[in-house]
Amino acid sequence: GTANGNGVESTRRVKRKLALVIGYVGTRYRGLQINYQVEGNTPKKSVEDVLRRAMVRASLLTELNAEALEQKVSWSRSSRTDAGVHALRLVVAAKLLVDQDAIGADGQCPSLVQELNRELPADVRCFSAAKVPNSFDAKHACSWREYEYMLPARLVRASDAKEAEEAEEAAALARRLEAAMQLFEGCHSFHNFTRLKASDLARREGQEKEGKGGKGKGKKRKASEVETGLEPALGADDGGVAPDQAEPDVDVLVSGNAPESRSTLKPSVSEDAMPKEPANGVVAPIPTWVEICTLSPEGQFRERSAQVMRHTQSQIHMCRVEPTPGSNGELLSIRLRGQFFLYNQIRLMVGTAAAVCCGAITRELVDMALNLQIEMHMPLAPAIGLLLCTAGFSEMDRRAGFCAMDHQQARDCMLPDGGFVLMSDEAVAAAAEFTRSIVAEVQQQWKSGTEEEAWRGKLQVLRAPSGAALELLREKAAVASRGELEARASQAAADRRRREAQLESSCGTSGGVLPRRFAAELMVRFRLIPGWRVAAILDSLAARLRQWHAAPSERPGSMAWPPESSELLDYIASVGLDDLVEEP
Repeated sequence: GTANGNGVESTRRVKRKLALVIGYVGTRYRGLQINYQVEGNTPKKSVEDVLRRAMVRASLLTELNAEALEQKVSWSRSSRTDAGVHALRLVVAAKLLVDQDAIGADGQCPSLVQELNRELPADVRCFSAAKVPNSFDAKHACSWREYEYMLPARLVRASDAKEAEEAEEAAALARRLEAAMQLFEGCHSFHNFTRLKASDLARREGQEKEGKGGKGKGKKRKASEVETGLEPALGADDGGVAPDQAEPDVDVLVSGNAPESRSTLKPSVSEDAMPKEPANGVVAPIPTWVEICTLSPEGQFRERSAQVMRHTQSQIHMCRVEPTPGSNGELLSIRLRGQFFLYNQIRLMVGTAAAVCCGAITRELVDMALNLQIEMHMPLAPAIGLLLCTAGFSEMDRRAGFCAMDHQQARDCMLPDGGFVLMSDEAVAAAAEFTRSIVAEVQQQWKSGTEEEAWRGKLQVLRAPSGAALELLREKAAVASRGELEARASQAAADRRRREAQLESSCGTSGGVLPRRFAAELMVRFRLIPGWRVAAILDSLAARLRQWHAAPSERPGSMAWPPESSELLDYIASVGLDDLVEEP
């Protein structure tokens, strides 16, 4: 052994790659990601700055390595979060100094968790520490993220609600809000639900080109993850990093969601990301939205480019709303799961859905915002209710193994034999206990802060298109709908030919015989999390399609051939998911 600074004998430590699952109440912090240039000059610290200093005090990290985490200890994060955004199960991975004997047979290191928590403030907690392969990268291994937004139930009621409506129960309000949120499920171009800049798109395109042929980098990231200066995608919804920070997460984008005269938002960077922070640590205010969209003097709307439409396309697998446990019906929890989220995307979707429920805007306008190339400025909900809940890691290099967040997720996604989990049952219980702190903080912020009053004020001045502008939008929507129907018909014909050719072939992948984007539709319909269970269902269904192709008499009922997505989804519902999963 060696002696520590107090002359006490201590165990020799070795450097090992560990994945830490952390949570924090984001109120006191300016976001997750560290900005080395401004940490000493800003009133609010980043969570990573607090974390690295605690690690140094706990002898998990040397002071020298703490000055360059990414370069010195291969630091990575599953998401980023913005100022004021909370996190419950966020994963950071790094090569840390640890007692080799403290790592159990299951890879867990509970003593490290205890050491670190002794040095951390009460609003930042480490729940687990697990040994992972050296190649583990928390961002690139992350295949989906789940967020929660806690919104006061009273904000879902119309501003002129009658007394009977005021007594509407939280469960009924949750159902109304869920119906509005489900407009966003599936695959869409979310160009009107993010803050985006052309310069960011150009930079990201360059990253994607560089990533081709590389080991995982740049291959799957199309938009970003968080709402940072850019936002998560593969980052965090509302996290932010300064422009001079290291390479931005591909999952975050910044948006030009304001009129041109006001669209000079700060340059950006991943899951709800945020505007970039200048060197003096002062964040410029986000422009206030009033007009959803306006006509130019020439009678034209501003339209997004094809590039923007392409780069803001993503899939949302699930939107669910229910009363927040422990809030006495005061809060509604909006749960969203997707591959990634663009900058401010969650807050813009929540703000829009709440505005629909209040009668400030119509569902028709939301459909237009999703389906037209016209630039619109949708209502942005405050950051205080946003929480990063959890994530999945099915994008790990198969040579490194298979990973799930906890045992429940391992069962839900069918973690392959030999896979490992990041959280023990004790860690899960600790995270559940910490959730109460976050819920209490969100309730207090909504009650004592000015965000609710400001939100109501914004809705009162919000101007949706009317008159000639609305009629022109409807005309464009009708033209776009006809074009979409024609494109879908042409695409369906090509897809049918592809599938027929695959069915005739003795080889070929399971995906080749299934409709385009069927996996996404499957996850939305049955609220499945991405992973090996979904793959097993697709393989089993593809095998049945090949069997029915060889023996047409065995095909179910009046199923068309090859069957469309809706027919296959109805078939799965009739036989049950387990029937397909258990098929050898």
